[in-house]
Amino acid sequence: MLGYELKELPQYFGAWRDLIHPDDLGPADVQLQRHLDGLSPQYEIQVRMRAKSGDWRWILSRGSVVERCPQGRPLRAAGTHLDITEERVAKQALLKSEIQYRTLVDSVTEVVFQTDTAGHWLMLGKAWERIMGFSTDEVLGQPFLNCTHPDDRAASQETFRALIERRQEHCSLESRFITKTGKVCRFEIRARLTLDEHGEILGVAGAMRDVTETRRAEDYYRELVDNLPDPIYITREDRFVYANQAAAHLFGAAGTAQLLGQSILDRLHPDHRQMVDSSADAPLPSVLEERQYVRLDGSVVDVEVRAGDINWGNKPARQVIVRNITERKQLEDQLRQAQKMESIGRLAGGIAHDFNNMLAVIQGRCCLLSMGGVLSDRQKESADEIMRATDRAASLTRQLLLFSRRQALQLQDLDLNESVASITKMLQRLIGEDIQIQSRYAPKPIKLRADAGMLDQVLMNLAVNSRDAMPEGGQLLLETVEAELDERAAAGRPGARPGKYGCLRVIDTGSGIAPEILPRIFEPFFTTKEVGKGTGLGLATAFGIVQQHHGWIEVQSEAGKGTTFQIYLPQLPEKPAAHPDKAQDAEASGGKENILLVDDEEPMRIMVGLLLSELGYRVMEAGTGTEALEVWNRQGGNFDLVLTDLVMPGGMSGLDLTQLLLQKKPGLKVVYMSGYSPQIAGKDIALSKGTAFLSKPFNLQKLAQTIREQLDQPPPAA
Repeated sequence: MLGYELKELPQYFGAWRDLIHPDDLGPADVQLQRHLDGLSPQYEIQVRMRAKSGDWRWILSRGSVVERCPQGRPLRAAGTHLDITEERVAKQALLKSEIQYRTLVDSVTEVVFQTDTAGHWLMLGKAWERIMGFSTDEVLGQPFLNCTHPDDRAASQETFRALIERRQEHCSLESRFITKTGKVCRFEIRARLTLDEHGEILGVAGAMRDVTETRRAEDYYRELVDNLPDPIYITREDRFVYANQAAAHLFGAAGTAQLLGQSILDRLHPDHRQMVDSSADAPLPSVLEERQYVRLDGSVVDVEVRAGDINWGNKPARQVIVRNITERKQLEDQLRQAQKMESIGRLAGGIAHDFNNMLAVIQGRCCLLSMGGVLSDRQKESADEIMRATDRAASLTRQLLLFSRRQALQLQDLDLNESVASITKMLQRLIGEDIQIQSRYAPKPIKLRADAGMLDQVLMNLAVNSRDAMPEGGQLLLETVEAELDERAAAGRPGARPGKYGCLRVIDTGSGIAPEILPRIFEPFFTTKEVGKGTGLGLATAFGIVQQHHGWIEVQSEAGKGTTFQIYLPQLPEKPAAHPDKAQDAEASGGKENILLVDDEEPMRIMVGLLLSELGYRVMEAGTGTEALEVWNRQGGNFDLVLTDLVMPGGMSGLDLTQLLLQKKPGLKVVYMSGYSPQIAGKDIALSKGTAFLSKPFNLQKLAQTIREQLDQPPPAA
């Protein structure tokens, strides 16, 4: 074994020690001495021994004492030597390979593992200890299910069984594990079968990647994003992998799960689908851009989208943030419509203002003809008819001013029954012959203090709304009733207050209003009509007018069963019947005072000047504010009253003029006149004592009465 001849070896026990490598001698002596002392039944040691060639051979030496003296001292021993050099070299090489393999396994961040066919751990990388807290010695030989989360054990067991029993080559799954401290850790697992050279299954090997923080970040992302009002979704290869609740609502899905796996290209409007490259990783822009999406019900929404690349589930994905701009686009269309209506309104207001000036001239000239006393009965009848025609024309211009919002509330005492009756004929022409209008009035007058023109506007708006709800024709009932509410009844009605009211009911047999739409019908710009068929301002305007009159509107409707609007307006308190106002029928009275008349419309100025002269006043005229100041200075301010138009060219309005003159003469009386309302024309002028307003056109009696009332007022106290 060592290459020696037997005679070359000394024949005593100590010669054996002389052949042992010095580094192995100490451990060998310890093992041998333990046996000689009776502490072990035999000795077994591996040592290097020197061969005759000078090489060192690994020898396995095993033996035991076979004879001892009576005192227990060993006398003889027997044993064997086995040359294990080649085996030792092979084991050293294997150990080196294992160390290298283990170093590689332990250096990776993933947990490398092996199990047998029963699912017991055979090997685990060092990453296991770092992540799970268990040492590998604590779990090797144990079933992997011992550390698996109870809720995930069934799925993990099924996946493992599929590998072993069905010889499925590989699999991947995500499973939760419980760490030594009781925390939950998520692993993404990839595994495959391990086979011997004969194809027999040895077990399963693979790697587990810790995705706890990734999933926690994704869960946080979901928690954060799910409640955001803007739709957000994530796609991979053009398919939804995540969507928040707002995105599900945007696309009309019952829930987010309904979108997952669908192609985003199916949700793009065909016009926009052609604009994107479906083969690209991201069909949506990385900058803000407008798109149209097709919802699951086929309807189209306008959106703004911004997209960007993100990492989702450790894989590249595309995050898209969406803003629904459908309502904004509708508002833009409505704004354009409103701007168009505003332009029409400005035009209508301007026409009405100029027309009022012309009507005032016509009315004034008729008055002058009548005052002459030279008209025949037939001529006087014609003049009276012209006056009535100008009154009707003035009513039309007032409606134009109301439409253009250049007419403020002009309150007067009126009867609701009469107001509804007077507009019914016009409503029939407005809504068409295929809708039958019926009227039912309260048995006695319902007295209100209201703006007749604006109440007409409310009724027209409601009638038009009913007409649109009855495209095939139907019935419209206008009904007036008295109503009285106590505290209890008023408490259950928004906007109501206890008291007596006149109630106007507008009842149609149309399609009705859906319950989800009913709460929004009075919102400005809200409409269910097609684009271009409604501004969404009709009901909002009616609501605002009724509120201005300190009333409210109630609505009852059911889809397919018509709609009832009830408008409540405060009744005037009852008062004794007043004697007829003789002042209206009395002959217009005049005076001898000096009046400064200012109006840029020459026909109007001349006509009013003639009327005032006929009444006995001394009149000086001016066409602008500057001319009026010159006349004033020329006459030394010797005027008792200034009658001026509010809106005049030249940079000086009637209000500016009177403010200058009142500084010169504080007791001066002032009467303004305009084709607009005083609030519009004079920017809410304060009509204080000694100041009045005449709305064009006006008749002789109104002019004379207003002038006389102002002149007869005592001067303000110093």
